[in-house]
Amino acid sequence: MAAPRQIRAGVPAYLDDLTMDLLDKRVAVPEADALAAELARLDASDDDYDDVGPLRFTQNASAEPTRSTRKIMVGVGALVVIALLGLVFGIRAITTSNNGSPTHNTQANVGAGTQDANGGSQAAAPTPKKIPLTADMVRIVDPPDGSRVDTGEAAYTVDNDKDSAWETQGFNDPFFGHLKPGMGVLINLGSPKHVADVRVETNTSGVGMDVRTGTSDPGNTSAGDKKVYETYKKVSDGDTERTDGPLKIFDGFNEDSTYQYVLVWLSELPRGDGGKYRISVTNIEVYGY
Repeated sequence: MAAPRQIRAGVPAYLDDLTMDLLDKRVAVPEADALAAELARLDASDDDYDDVGPLRFTQNASAEPTRSTRKIMVGVGALVVIALLGLVFGIRAITTSNNGSPTHNTQANVGAGTQDANGGSQAAAPTPKKIPLTADMVRIVDPPDGSRVDTGEAAYTVDNDKDSAWETQGFNDPFFGHLKPGMGVLINLGSPKHVADVRVETNTSGVGMDVRTGTSDPGNTSAGDKKVYETYKKVSDGDTERTDGPLKIFDGFNEDSTYQYVLVWLSELPRGDGGKYRISVTNIEVYGY
């Protein structure tokens, strides 16, 4: 970067140094009092500028400027320095902004959206709302050749009654007596929707549970149930989760995708009263946009 004295002869050395320091990103911006002290040198007496006055870029070698002319030059020099400082700080501010300095949200911005990397406003994320579910939107899935004795009890999971529930049969081990891979509740949302999470309430913890999705309901039959089990995919990767309380929330849905068929799948049961393994699902809720 060229110094002012290299561009125009007659720039005072201290002003040249001050300007270069202000333009140098490696040098910290001076405090206001220190900068004021430097600029105060422009108010020095005329005797201080016998050789080269501030911003006196050209001089007549044959004639000494008059006192009034020198005062005018001092005033003009001060104005030019002020304009130069404004330009310096403006350049540094723009450079800092372009370097991606983090922005800070104020209290007034809370709930009003965020700013993107270019400083533009972004709309606040919508708040998930409960999607109403009715009895005709849910059914029990009992593959592959299950007894289907629980058919119809899925309605108890969406009736908003904590005293009613779908209760599985009792089995001799946690894995449905090794008679089937599991059971579940299939939910048809009626049309593709953006899903935020699925909330499942049970009467106890220790249930092996996950949520899966598919593209259709192949039918409320043993064959249809088997196809649901074979084709539906887990929303979240990894092993089936075991619940650690009566409420389990599944929120691994892709926000850019839509879903119509959602399956709450049980693959492991906790021990219940009487030594049998069973579970009661009291409530299922789906939240979306």
